[in-house]
Amino acid sequence: MTLLNDEYFANLQSTINAISTCADLQKIITQLENEITAEIQAILNNIGMLKMLLINPLNLNSVIQWISNFIKIIEGPYLKIIQEEIKLIQRYEQLLVSLANINLNLHCNLTLPSAPSLPSIPSSTSPGSSTSITIKGGLS
Repeated sequence: MTLLNDEYFANLQSTINAISTCADLQKIITQLENEITAEIQAILNNIGMLKMLLINPLNLNSVIQWISNFIKIIEGPYLKIIQEEIKLIQRYEQLLVSLANINLNLHCNLTLPSAPSLPSIPSSTSPGSSTSITIKGGLS
């Protein structure tokens, strides 16, 4: 499932709140690390569509194509990506707080993953070149 799904998130939060052993806590930590890694990869794949906007147009036809791509991307998917990134990070941080409290209360001394930061958005490049997308921070 996905942390962006409201029902799944609520169920996961309930599961975390019911943890009573360090072994169960470790299982949830591992599950959450795997899920957030998959979520970040999905966001990065979506951000990849922005790469077509990174190449500066060289002639009138490419300017027209660039403007067309810009409008298609910005009016829909890009705004959705940003909203999903923010929601994902907020939910992940809420879950980490719950996990940290349980870790403390059960005296488990488990290492919790760090909250990821938003992927960086690529900047413009010269014609014909491309830019890679990186994640700042990440999971431990």
